[in-house]
Amino acid sequence: MAALEHRAVWLSSKDLFFIVLALVCLALFHSSAFAQEEKSTGELSTPSLGPLLEDQWTSQNSQAIDVHLYAMPEGPLQPEMSISLTIRDAIRIALFGNYDILAEQYVPQVAELEIQKARGVFDTYLNSSYAHDYASELTSSQLQGSSTNILKTRRIVSEIGLAKMVETGGRLELKLDLARYGSNSAFLTLNPSYTTHLNLSIAQPLLKNAGFAFQKAPIRIAENRHVISEDQWKGFVSDTVFQVVQAYWDLVFAFQNLEVRQSSLNLARELLRENEARVRLGTLAPVELLQSRTGVSLREEEVLDADSLLQVAQDLLKGLLQWEKAPVRSSTKIEPVEIPPEPPEHEDNALAQAVDLALRTRPEYRAAQKDLETKNLQIKMAENGLLPNLDLTGEIGLNGLGGSSADALSNLSELERLLIALGLLEPPKAKSPLDGDWHRSFKELFDSETYQWSVGIRFEMPIENRAAKSEYLQSKLEAYRSLWSLRSLEEKITLEVKEAWRAQQTNREKVRTSIATQTFARQQFEAEQKKLSFGLSTNYQLLKMEEDLRSAQINTLRAKIKYWKDRARFEKAKGSLLEREGIRIEDIASIRRG
Repeated sequence: MAALEHRAVWLSSKDLFFIVLALVCLALFHSSAFAQEEKSTGELSTPSLGPLLEDQWTSQNSQAIDVHLYAMPEGPLQPEMSISLTIRDAIRIALFGNYDILAEQYVPQVAELEIQKARGVFDTYLNSSYAHDYASELTSSQLQGSSTNILKTRRIVSEIGLAKMVETGGRLELKLDLARYGSNSAFLTLNPSYTTHLNLSIAQPLLKNAGFAFQKAPIRIAENRHVISEDQWKGFVSDTVFQVVQAYWDLVFAFQNLEVRQSSLNLARELLRENEARVRLGTLAPVELLQSRTGVSLREEEVLDADSLLQVAQDLLKGLLQWEKAPVRSSTKIEPVEIPPEPPEHEDNALAQAVDLALRTRPEYRAAQKDLETKNLQIKMAENGLLPNLDLTGEIGLNGLGGSSADALSNLSELERLLIALGLLEPPKAKSPLDGDWHRSFKELFDSETYQWSVGIRFEMPIENRAAKSEYLQSKLEAYRSLWSLRSLEEKITLEVKEAWRAQQTNREKVRTSIATQTFARQQFEAEQKKLSFGLSTNYQLLKMEEDLRSAQINTLRAKIKYWKDRARFEKAKGSLLEREGIRIEDIASIRRG
């Protein structure tokens, strides 16, 4: 008979269990559907629940298969070849191939997800529980109502609810709980009995942690940090473009410097051959060959140094481009197509306007301003921590009750109870107006006048409040630190713009003077050649004039290169380098190495 009673109790509790299980499954399905929808909107997405659970209970991890350890590509090096590049081509290759840019591109995306994390505090939570308790204990009083000396009780409780933080700082919770209670006590009117409660509760802080501004402050801080990360990303791209421009012009200089040195060596060798022929004819003393041979030897050393400089410039540009067609480890040569033109005669580069533009557009200055704004928000949040806790609580709920009348079965024999359990005999009619199963408790929940409500208030204030006071003072000190750092950055940016502006102006004039010097040196060298042909000069004088011409050519080339490098530096100092090179940061915001 006890087994039949246990079976009846379990069958009655299955309804409660499956209700909770169905709601939990519904929540899981909703979460999975949301993950699938998120996956369709972007490349990166959270895993769905199916594979996630599968990975958790197996030795595999299918969600991480797209993350691999890096391995150096194998295979022979590419054969030596030459690739011609313009400066725009070099910039484009670096933007879409530089590994540092590929790595830094994820920083703004990570910061953007911090905004969603901050908003997650206002997410809605589904919570549920199920508990099945059974007790069999000896009785100590007749008032316990057991016909034997053992009191048996069974309680099944199921709960499900929704909870959510609201933007005022309060917490709302809607909870539905169902309980089934059965016992062998004779004093129960309903046995088993079903109770149902539907409660809505709220806890709203009035001082500390209260208000829209305080609750949204973490979201605003996350948004500011996202803006800062985007500015830092733009600054990183600008720095990379600037380095590519500098390396490209350095490579141009290295190539032309080698050409000038090689041309000088060829001239010295030609002079040596002429002098050797004159010595054989007896028109020149053999001692005169020493100066020619010394000139050739010195120029051969210069060619070696120029060639080494070219190799270094090649590797520096390759290291910035990180191009698959010309990796650093390959012997592929990058040949610059462009030559440094002469600077324009006039430029509209007013210094005051350049400084104003830099303070409006420099990414690091804008990031520092956002950081100061974030520090002010943190001060306001720390101020809130100085307030005492004053919370208003409230709850309203409905109650329902149902169950089987205990005395309806108490007069039946053991055989009649067995026939009822087997479905061969109709049970007697209930005597209680609340007779029924858990459906009856739901009906009474909405039809009866049974309800409850409560209102409360809670106050708490630390006497010393040392932690909150220290945090407030720390936030103010951090804000002062950011303020003075911003002022210092403003001075540094102004100084950088002025230095770049002066260097650009100076090198423009140097180009003009060096071109004039080169012209005079060439005329002097040509005149010295004529004098040597008439025997009015010496090899030493001619080589000295050629050395002056070579130095003038290199100085002219260096001045032109320096001008265009300083012009890129000036544009970077103003914060307009990317715009000048026709680069939109949005076009490279989602770089993928294909």
